[in-house]
Amino acid sequence: MTLVLIVYGYAHGGADPAILWQPFEVLVILGCGVCAFVVGTNLATMKLLGKTLVAGMFKSTKKADYLELISCMYELLIKMKKEGIKGIEAEIEDPANGKVFTKYPKLMKDTATVTFIVDYFRMLTTGKLDSHELEHLIDTEMRANSKENNAAATALAKLGDGLPAFGIVAAVTGVVQVMSSVGQVSNAELGLMIGRALVGTFVGILLAYGFAAPLSSIVEAKFAEGIKKQECVKTILLASLHGYSAMVAVEFGRKVLFNAVRPKFDELESLMKDAGGGGGNNVVAMKK
Repeated sequence: MTLVLIVYGYAHGGADPAILWQPFEVLVILGCGVCAFVVGTNLATMKLLGKTLVAGMFKSTKKADYLELISCMYELLIKMKKEGIKGIEAEIEDPANGKVFTKYPKLMKDTATVTFIVDYFRMLTTGKLDSHELEHLIDTEMRANSKENNAAATALAKLGDGLPAFGIVAAVTGVVQVMSSVGQVSNAELGLMIGRALVGTFVGILLAYGFAAPLSSIVEAKFAEGIKKQECVKTILLASLHGYSAMVAVEFGRKVLFNAVRPKFDELESLMKDAGGGGGNNVVAMKK
């Protein structure tokens, strides 16, 4: 849409938009940008960035996704309370074939969050971690995840920052060619050559602020969604370890979510009643 509006605005003034299409200058700008990006970014970061970029553009985390997450955590806590540690061993060892996780197909597609949940429930089964140790461990992992995520988002942002400079490089090479043609071509042809050379600066700025910057924002938002899910899991687990019931623990987890995707209390109440486990009594107590 950005490109369409720019071309339309340019053509609306009576200019020929065809002059904006300079494939060799685009090749120089993108080629230099991609090469610099590859040299300055490791393979793992590039894979993470690509995967997150695709997910961010086509899959946004909605309220229903968080409801599945909270409901799954609730069922796991209830199952552990009723059946003990052995009751959830099958779930955490093989989530894909467990009775709880398979109820939540959207959550199962988020392998990072499922792994996060399974890892810390597995630690709970050891019976050796208290709430402070678990909180410190989770915080450490979340900081590591954030650092990894920031490296990927920063790599894309730096690519965007460099594109205007590469646009100048392309423009300068065009101007050099123009200078070598002075006196050999007419003024009209000379003006056209200068216009074509300046397209490089235009393309570099357009790619930086019209494409790279928005894509970088999408990646950052997607990473933030993943960290928020981990924060929700952490809050629920810690509340449970502090002695709160499963219903109250998931209410703690609901509170850390962003307003736009935070389930309402009544939605959570209905969900917990459907899941069973006696959550309704706790809900009444909380309302009072």
